[in-house]
This record gives sequence, C-alpha cells and structure tokens, in this order.
Amino acid sequence: MAKLLIVGVDSMVGSNLALALSREFDVVGLCQQKPFHLPAIRTSGCRTDDPAAVASAVRRRKPRWIIHCGPLAQSSWDQRGLAGLTPATVNVALAIAEAARDVGSRLTYLSTDAVFSGPRMFHNEQSPGKSSGEAVQEIEQTLETNGALIVRTHCYGWSPAGQRPVWIERLATAMFEGQPPDAQGSHHATPILATDLARLLLRAYRLDVRGVLHLAGAERTSQRRLAAELAAMWPDLCSGAIGSLPALAGTLAESDSNSAARETSLDTRRARRLLGRPMPMLREGLCRFVAQAFDGHRQRLHSAGTTIRRRAA
Repeated sequence: MAKLLIVGVDSMVGSNLALALSREFDVVGLCQQKPFHLPAIRTSGCRTDDPAAVASAVRRRKPRWIIHCGPLAQSSWDQRGLAGLTPATVNVALAIAEAARDVGSRLTYLSTDAVFSGPRMFHNEQSPGKSSGEAVQEIEQTLETNGALIVRTHCYGWSPAGQRPVWIERLATAMFEGQPPDAQGSHHATPILATDLARLLLRAYRLDVRGVLHLAGAERTSQRRLAAELAAMWPDLCSGAIGSLPALAGTLAESDSNSAARETSLDTRRARRLLGRPMPMLREGLCRFVAQAFDGHRQRLHSAGTTIRRRAA
C-alpha cells in the first residue's frame, strides 16, 4: 500500500483520520506526544513544531501523501480566535510544503473555519476572512502555489488519550452525566465528523484536487441546536441502554443574548461539484459519533482513559 504520513497524529483530527484511512494506506504518524500508540498505526515522536525536524521526517520517509493536522486544524468552537497561529506554525507549514515538493509527495493541509466571523451566513473559498484571519489566508495562498490542497473545515470527533477533549466530547460527557450543557446559541458553524471528513479527503486525493477547498457539514447549526439534536437522538440510538437523559431537547434555545453573534459556516458548493459527493447532514454525523462511543472506535483512541459505558436500562 502507498504510504500516508499524518503530521500531528496525536491530535483529535489526526488520530481519527489515521484510523479511518488505515485500510487504504500504510499510515505513519508523527506525534509530539511520546509515547503515543494507535492500533495498526506506526507512530514516531517528532518535534512537530520544529520545521527542520518535520521536513527531515518527510524526506526520510518519502510518503505518497501527507496530511498536516497542525494547530490550525482546530475548529472555531475549539480555539479562541486564532491562537494556533504562531511563527512556528507558519514555518512548519512552509517546511513541509518544500519537503513534499522535493520528494514528490501530495500535501493536504487542514485549516480552520475560524478565519471567518461573519457577517455573511456562508463563506466560500474566496470570501475575505476577519482581520486576524488574513495571516492564515496568506499561508494558505503560499501553500496553494506549492500545489497543496488546503482544506478549511470544522471537524469534531472523539479525542485520543492525553489530549483535552474537543467541545462536542465534553458536551456528550456532560449530557450523559446529567449535567447542563455549556452550549451557545449565537455562534453558527458547519460541523463534520472526523471519519466523514476522512472519506472526503480520500476522494479529493484520488481526484487530485488542489487549492483551497471547504469540506464541512451540510447544515449550519449552533452549539445549542446540536446539543438539542444529540439529546433527542441519543436514547433512541442506544436502544434505551444508557437510561434517560435530561429533557434538553425542549429547553435548549437557539438564541443567546449573552454572546456576540458569530458566523463561521462554510459554503461547500465547490467541494460538492468537484468531488461529486454530498456533504453529511448533521443528524447523520451525530448518529455515527454516538455509535463510535460503543463500537470500539473511541476505545481504540482512548484506551488509556475512561470510556463512556452503557448504563443498565
């Protein structure tokens, strides 16, 4: 099988992509965290914030495909502003692009919907970002000139051991324990499950898509609407085995007067046209997310930590 190198495999998105793509590729992961283990995935410790170290790893392994899951791969619900943008972030991205070009590797760089904040409801690939997002778009443009695929997304999923859970995992854990969810109604985005993103990335790789591309969920939603959907569907999906959840679906509102409105929803029309595939609906992704809590997927990611277990009916 062709070799796939995932830089940042110990992140939420990196580890989920590694598991999802391991049947198609010989996956090798570079991780900052040592030791880090994923079933059937070869991992190697590397200073993923060191441009020279990462570029050396790329040149040594000569992968067919590289997916870079750096700090900017975090969604707008999981980072404040663009805190992941540092000089090291920029230099690592450029070093990987140069090394990829030298060894003939295809590069996919995961970026974030946090470059946007409104006022328009949906943003396409040419939409101007907020002022703090202009630097990110400059990095994206440089990578584009090097033949990379730059994917802006809003990805969620279960987190690996040793990493702080992303917002939706914290939400699910709180709801399962009967705690009130910390969910805003004013920030709208287009979330996509990491394993659903993996299938779309594979499609884009096979079609040799380059440039900036939005891959996200089909539906614009707020945190509160997502929480309400999850509360309404979870007992049905688990056949009542986890007991009753709080009656959240009828109490979660779509408005939140305590927060400023934000819009980071992504327009995916270009992706649908190029890939010939629809983007996943919100409920479809949430259904698969819940199933992963019980089918072994989450346990493979987080075997060293606590897991959500079925409650007796």
